Amino acid sequence: MSETALGKRKASDNATNEEDVPFKLIPDVCWHLVAEFAVPPDVYNLCLCSKIFFRQVSTEGAVAARDKAKKTSRGTLPAAAAASPTIQHLLSCGFSMPHLSDQTEDQLNSLLLKHPKRDGNSSKKAASAAKPVKSDSSLKLGDSSSALATSLLRSSLLCSLERVLKQSQSGITLQSAMTMGELPDGSAIIAGSTIVQACLGQVWKGSYSTPPDVDIFCSAKAAPQVRSWLVDQAKCMFIGFKDYAVHSPEDATLSYTVDTNIHHVEHWGPLVNNYLAARGDSYDREAFTDEIEAKIADGIDLVELKKSEYYKDITTYGENCQKNYVDFKWRNGMHFELLGLDTKNKTYHVKPAKGDLPFDFDGEGNADLVVSKVNTNAYDLLNDFDLTICKASFNGNHFKIPNPHQTFAGKSTYDPTRRAIINSYMKHYKRTCNEYSRHAYENCANASATIQTVQKEVPNAPFYRYVDLAKRLPDRYNPNAERWDFDGGTFYDPKVQAKYGAPAQFHNWTCVLLRRLEKYQDRGIEVIDPPTVREDVRAFELTSWGG
Repeated sequence: MSETALGKRKASDNATNEEDVPFKLIPDVCWHLVAEFAVPPDVYNLCLCSKIFFRQVSTEGAVAARDKAKKTSRGTLPAAAAASPTIQHLLSCGFSMPHLSDQTEDQLNSLLLKHPKRDGNSSKKAASAAKPVKSDSSLKLGDSSSALATSLLRSSLLCSLERVLKQSQSGITLQSAMTMGELPDGSAIIAGSTIVQACLGQVWKGSYSTPPDVDIFCSAKAAPQVRSWLVDQAKCMFIGFKDYAVHSPEDATLSYTVDTNIHHVEHWGPLVNNYLAARGDSYDREAFTDEIEAKIADGIDLVELKKSEYYKDITTYGENCQKNYVDFKWRNGMHFELLGLDTKNKTYHVKPAKGDLPFDFDGEGNADLVVSKVNTNAYDLLNDFDLTICKASFNGNHFKIPNPHQTFAGKSTYDPTRRAIINSYMKHYKRTCNEYSRHAYENCANASATIQTVQKEVPNAPFYRYVDLAKRLPDRYNPNAERWDFDGGTFYDPKVQAKYGAPAQFHNWTCVLLRRLEKYQDRGIEVIDPPTVREDVRAFELTSWGG
């Protein structure tokens, strides 16, 4: 990300038409070329430099500019653009811009957020008629934008997203991501760290130097279509559940026994990579990775791949995965019925809308499909984010950027309800030095007592439902029961796991939120009014087996 500070503006309330002359001399095609090479925060600042960027442009002109831009090799500015002192100056990091008044900035931002109609009005007339924009407005950038500013910013975001996806090891490309726009609106969106990186023009490393996952959010109703899109367009395959994000009282390391819009999370990986890995797992890892990348670049013959024994095996696994894997997982690992959740709703069945469902439990990948509960859509899932910046999304047609002034500056607000819960929980949680050696019963009882205090301080939070349901389950725990007493009483008893695991999972959820906060702060995101936890407070995740 450029060091350009958001909030600096080229234009001012006293700007003259002469000051806009250098901008007017540069044709739109050059601005589009610049947008392809500049990171989105710089393009966003650039678009607020002069009112000329808010004049109307034809869709045909924008498409022609993008087509011409595609002919230019990326990584080097075209000669016409590079020769312009104005462009060189605007893309430098040290230029100084006088601040606009709040009214003028709101007018310009209104034009950026709400596209002016094609009525022939001048940009100045449109700016004078614009109404101030509320601070929580979202910037929506579609392919048919009529403002040059939105067209430039969209071009920059697409190029930035292409770089992020290329490094993601998910198998999803920009081309396949854009075909997601053919699905009904609200069916599927990419959000989370992938779009945050695209907005900032950065590529992050995740755990163990691997890139963060690409998170795709979809409604339960649209999930079969999205799976078919993953298989047919993104050339991916199903590789199992992302267990830590599944509602499950069996093991309290699973962190979602809280009332959210998420039903389950599926893990997906690139078909070609897993096919090559299945053939060459004895190769030197570094050389093998290079070979995979080279072969993918040259293109794998998918027709031949689908004739392979590996593909026949994984499609057979996919045909039977609901019976042999999903049902078993939900019946023996989730115990939804114990918490009043429907286990028989076929809407949640893991199946494609048509065609094959390749499935390899031993496969690897870096894409997560987050499936919502029934009667919610993909955008409802974004409400489960703690950080506003993570709600930035792309649905194949449109980018939707919340609080663009903050997002492009690498800043984010924090969900106030989650902040209140974390502050309260960490204030009252009493951790002991022997937490890892304590019995699971003691850890769960400690978490349960803390939650009761939190509920008094933050009574209207929407996350207590399953904890309250678990509290009403009969207490079958028997401290004198033998370890392998399957008649009940031990932590192998599903009802005991549900009753005592639920508060432990709520505890773990607060730990996950704290880790996410620290992770994004380490990535350079400035979190506005974050939870305040004392430095001496350290809470670690619990399991139903102990600490």
